[in-house]
Amino acid sequence: MAGDRAIELHHLIVAEGRDDQILIEALAKREGLTHVQVTHCQGRDNLGNKLAAYAASPGFVDLISLGIVLDAEKSAAATGAMVEAAIVKAKAMLVPATTWPRTTVHVVPDPEPQGMMEDVCLATLADRPVMGCVDTYLSCCHDHGGQAAPPNPSKARFQAWLATQPLGSGKPYFLGSAVECDLLDLSHAAFGALRAFIREVAR
Repeated sequence: MAGDRAIELHHLIVAEGRDDQILIEALAKREGLTHVQVTHCQGRDNLGNKLAAYAASPGFVDLISLGIVLDAEKSAAATGAMVEAAIVKAKAMLVPATTWPRTTVHVVPDPEPQGMMEDVCLATLADRPVMGCVDTYLSCCHDHGGQAAPPNPSKARFQAWLATQPLGSGKPYFLGSAVECDLLDLSHAAFGALRAFIREVAR
């Protein structure tokens, strides 16, 4: 599903990127919530433009609920403020007599003040013995000339784990591939806040 597809259903979730979209679609399907449409904004910096485009589109008038999910990155509070600014920008694009839908914002990893979707996924892997091997590998790389600290430690750790898994031919080492290859336990408690968010948007 393309991130820029038109509004087709009455309940819409806008995720940060394609991998987040794949994960949320899988969680929604597991919950039996087939009436929720999931798209992505092609990166957090494009959220305002994406919401503005949706607000100006014909299908927006029929939207009952809107969900927005972004990574906290360095600050959940700053991300929340960014979402509010994007919504203000989008409201200026509303066609006459259109009301803004019920909106739910979810910043991951809830309730932590920092982090990203990979941190939620890593929490589901915490009890797997292979994670000790992953950490030893990353430490060894550091000790023998690797970067002192990866630019994104959570992504590096998740992708190192994914490199040990049976991905299909040509699959990239991204979160979406882990979902598509059924490598994550979608019933895990670590996904509980995301599942609750999806149910809230779906009601």
